[in-house]
Amino acid sequence: MNRDPRARSRQADGKARTAESDRENDARARAAVVDAWRRALLRMRERRATEDRADPGH
Repeated sequence: MNRDPRARSRQADGKARTAESDRENDARARAAVVDAWRRALLRMRERRATEDRADPGH
């Protein structure tokens, strides 16, 4: 992986990306992370509810 900070804004073909496309990609990546966390929390809640139904006295 290239660690050169000057290379961060360049694609493999050497063309510079626009700041706008970087922002769009960052926003998409953040949205994907939020969605993944939301799904994980929902699964945990569902699992906990299932366990509570199976063993309500626990």
